Amino acid sequence: MLSQWLLSCLVLCQAISALSISRDADQQQQPLLPSSERSQLDVDSYDGSVMLGYMMHGDDGEKSIEIPLRTRMPSGRTLPVHPKMMRVLTASNRMGQAIPLEKLEGIVCRLEPRMHTHEKEAMGRRSWSEFSLRDGIVEFEKSDSKWFLGGVAVGAYECW
Repeated sequence: MLSQWLLSCLVLCQAISALSISRDADQQQQPLLPSSERSQLDVDSYDGSVMLGYMMHGDDGEKSIEIPLRTRMPSGRTLPVHPKMMRVLTASNRMGQAIPLEKLEGIVCRLEPRMHTHEKEAMGRRSWSEFSLRDGIVEFEKSDSKWFLGGVAVGAYECW
């Protein structure tokens, strides 16, 4: 008897809720368009930041720093002057949302050495190598690495 009463109540509730839904509800509801949101995540058009993982000589573990994209950041108080290694970890847009992997792979970072022009010329480098997510861990203390700094201090960081 109780189960028959519960079944009747359930059918009645379902009928009431079905009647309360407008018949043209399908035309009123539209899915969100993800392409309009994804356009905000385009690396070429947003102000975001990139997270870099790094280690200093003698560090036990990796630390991370976050720097704004398209902004030259001098090293010093918060950015390491003599990093041992570095890698791109992730990036986010101005709203703090992680950017898609295909956009992250397009981000390039560069360390600018702290030296005078004649010192740069003496080292024989026209430009300093850039690195990205695809490069993985970039070693600055290994002499056979294309990113070898040879003890030169980093003057600034920049990612774009």
